[in-house]
Formats: sequence, structure tokens, C-alpha cells
Amino acid sequence: MRSIVFLAAFVLIVRASGFAQETDPRSVNVESILAAARQVRVPHARTISSLPAEGEKCGLWISLAILRNWDKFSQADRAELTSFLAAPQTQTQRVIGHFLVHYDTTGPDAAAMLDVNNLPIPNSSEQYVDSVGKFFNDVFTREIDSLGYDSPLQAGQTTYDIYVADITYYGLTRSESAIAGFVPPRYVTSIQIDNDYREFYSRGMAGLKVTAAHEFHHAIQLGSYGLWASDAYFLEITSTWMEDVMYTDVNDYYQYVKDPLSFPVTPRGQFATPEVTFTQSNGLIEYSRSVWGKFLEQRYSADVMRRTWEEIRQVPALTALDRALGERQSSLRQAFFEWTVWNSRTGPLADTVTGYHEANNYPLMRTRPVAGYVSPGRTLSDSIQSFSSVYRPVVVGGNQMLAMISNVNASLPAGWLRFSYVMQDGENATFKHLANGISVKVEVQDPENWTSQENVPSLVSDALVYPNPFVRGKSPMLVVRLPYVTDKTATFFVMSAGMERIFSGELPVVERRPLEQSIEWNVRTNAGENVPSGIYIFIATIDGREYKGKFTVIGG
Repeated sequence: MRSIVFLAAFVLIVRASGFAQETDPRSVNVESILAAARQVRVPHARTISSLPAEGEKCGLWISLAILRNWDKFSQADRAELTSFLAAPQTQTQRVIGHFLVHYDTTGPDAAAMLDVNNLPIPNSSEQYVDSVGKFFNDVFTREIDSLGYDSPLQAGQTTYDIYVADITYYGLTRSESAIAGFVPPRYVTSIQIDNDYREFYSRGMAGLKVTAAHEFHHAIQLGSYGLWASDAYFLEITSTWMEDVMYTDVNDYYQYVKDPLSFPVTPRGQFATPEVTFTQSNGLIEYSRSVWGKFLEQRYSADVMRRTWEEIRQVPALTALDRALGERQSSLRQAFFEWTVWNSRTGPLADTVTGYHEANNYPLMRTRPVAGYVSPGRTLSDSIQSFSSVYRPVVVGGNQMLAMISNVNASLPAGWLRFSYVMQDGENATFKHLANGISVKVEVQDPENWTSQENVPSLVSDALVYPNPFVRGKSPMLVVRLPYVTDKTATFFVMSAGMERIFSGELPVVERRPLEQSIEWNVRTNAGENVPSGIYIFIATIDGREYKGKFTVIGG
């Protein structure tokens, strides 16, 4: 059994990687950290009828909070917390495939199967441990061999340690020691899981299944890729998504997107507070944002998440996501805007064809109060956090539209960002004109970091090209917005200012935003070379019409 023999080196590496930065509001108060660590092994009597306001899925945050705040603890506290981080003592152990399972057969921590009344079955410890071995080995095979993640087993390790006990959380991945030589730091870990799962939303084997998927992915994250100080939220997003990848029939994550006890359905997490920054961790919202993983998987591929983790070896999560999405001819900015729309098509408004396949099981997004448009114009003032969105219903001429306003500047410090959503009659050259007859604009000091999307189409009398200028390295695609068209492909020609043909071919018509169509070009020649800096002319032919325009390329 391992003990935390490398704690001093562990803390030094954590400090060197910037882990002193507070990234989780639960890590600020050392008394609350101590209390949480002490409660992990306190027998609990929670049932589904007393679901906590904040989820108690994963105890990983406690280990991370201890390390971030190590200098704040007294010597006595440090001794207690060192004991908490160390591997617990058990009565016996058994090797099953890739795992060494440590467990008790008697006493309050005894592993046990549950009967039909949700009560422990006497003398069923070995059967329970058989199930632990089966599910964790299934997860190992799928996550490592099929999905392509790197194994967390370190040099000299032939098995991974799992400890079974009566604990407060579904599971807890403990960081036992740092692996020297990596930035961001990587860790040797072990996993502790509950002994019967009778006090959780997903009980018995269902709880064990999702815990195996969730916690083993934490082991992969920490052992094979590393942890940046700012990325605790992303570990939970990924691991909660992985539960559904492995065991889609369990749907434990539903409890974090909606209150399972309320009727009508009450949204939670992302669907209750979309205006809270995407990088938040509070014990609930990060689990609900597993739907971000669902979005990436359905919109692009499950490989995007794996590629993101491979990039995390060099850069934090948001930059890694942008790089991985760039390989799919997209970007984090573009994907976030589209995800904002997907999150509006749930519950009674579910779109299970072009949106989440499980959208009808998600709640309706919580919106701001309905506003009425009054001619000749109206301005709505509001605020959101960085890298977040807000949803505002607006009644225009007796019909309701939904305005979705988003900020995508993740580099801003915590706090609220003010904006004005301005609506006016008719057309305005600096506004976006909508099919319901009004024009709209988000007024802020940094408009490049904001956008509005409405569930009525924008009107354009001709093709619009953006970004213009196209700056190589900042945008993956040149987009040509079109009026409403019926053809599915467009013939696209690009000529230089000297009328030399640069590109010609057919491009698909895509709908990145609801009812707004466009064609997208990667700004490469037919030979696949980058188009050099200069001024260019394009001609797009579709529905028997020609659309022409100019654009500039910088940094070819």
C-alpha cells in the first residue's frame, strides 16, 4: 500500500506550476477544506429525497484544494491532511486484471451488493469486488484501447490501486505523489470508491459504473496529461461526459442539469446559470457542463476531447480546445456560439436531429424576463461573466424571438461585464437586420468579443464576407454569408487583383447559426497552399445567381 512519501516534492512542483492561484471558490477557506476532508469518511444518510443543493459527485477537488492552500495550514492540520492523502488501510486486497482492489469484508466499510429494497446483502463483498473489477477493466479497455487515451500506469506499475470504503462522494481520485519533470505537473494517483452506492442518485451497480468511468478518467488526466492551475473545471466536464460515453443508459449527469425531484422540471447548473463563466467550479455547474462534451462528440467527434487532452500537455484547456477544434476547421469561439444555440433547443423545444440526441431529457434554458419591443427602438441593459451567455425573450409585433448574447473573452478576470442590447426599427448599416423587421446590435467597448444570435434569421441583400481582413492564424475559415438559398452547394471562384485564378471548386452550404446560411473556405489554393497576402475577388454561384465581393488576406 502506498503512502504519500513524496508530499514535499509534490507541493514544490505544484507551486512551480502556478497552483497557488485560486481557481475554485471552495478552495479559499482552509476550515472548509479541513471539514470536507474529515467528512469524506463520515457515514452518511443522504437519500434521493434530500439531494444537496450542490452535487457531491467527486472528491477530487479536496486533494487539489489541499495542495493549493498547503502553506495556509498549521503543522497539526498538515499532519491530518497528510493522513487523508495517504492510502487507507483495508482488511484484504485482490488483483483483477489491471487493478488491485483493496476492501473490507466486515465492518462499516464492508463492500456489499444491494437487494431490491436497497439494503446491503450479507456476505456479498466478493461479488461486489468482482463487479468493481469488471467495470474498471471495461473502462480501461474502452478509454485506453478504443478511445486512444494514454494509460495512467507509470513505469514499474502493473496494477492500479482502488480502495473501497463508505465515503461521502461517488468517488475520490487521490494524488499520491508528483511525477518529476513535467509541466503541467502529472501525478501518481489512486482511486477510492463507495462500498455499496445505496445513498446516491444512481444506486448500486449504476453508481459503480459511472464512478469507474469518471474517476479512471481523472487518473488518466492526472497521470498522462497533467493539470494546469486553471483547469480543475475541465477535468470534471470531461470525466462526467465520459460516464455517458461508457454507460449511456445510466444518465447520472441528468441530476446536474435538472432537479430530479421538481415538477415542473427545474433547471440546474448550466441550464440555470448560463451567465456564469465556463471556467467556474462550484461542485455543480462543472458536472452539468458535461453537455459540452456531448456537443463536441455529436457536432464533431469524440476524438476532439482526446486531442484536447493531448494539447493540454503544452497549453491550458481553453487554448487546447481551440487547437483541437482548429483541426476540424472550427474554433473554440465558433463552437461556443453554436453550443449556445444547442442549449436553447431542449425540453419541449428539443431538436434531437441537429441538436443533442437527448435534448428532450434536458430542461428548458432559464431565460431573463420577457421584454417587449416598442417602436422606434428599445435598449436592454444586462451583464454576464466572461465566456458565458444569457438568453432574453423579446416580443416583436406579437411574435417572440429569443436573443442569445455571448461573450468569448476567457482572459478577463472574474467579474460581471455590462452590455447593452440595442434594437431599432428598419435597417441600419452598423446593425444586424432581422427578418422580423428590426435591427439589433450589442453595444460594448470590445465588440470583437461579443455576439448576439436570434432565432429569427438575419437578412442580407447580398453576400457578406468575414473576417475581412482575413488574418492568417486568427481564423480557420473565410465565411461568406448568403441570403436564403435552397441549393446545398455553391460554385466558388477566387481571383487575385490581377485576375489570376487562385481557387475554384464546389463548397457546401452550411448553417452555423439558426436559419443563417453560409459557405466557408480555408483560404488555400487548389494545390493546398496558403493564399498569400493581398486583395482578392470572389464569385459564389448558387440558386442561379452570382454573388461577388472583395476581401483582404494578411499573413499568407
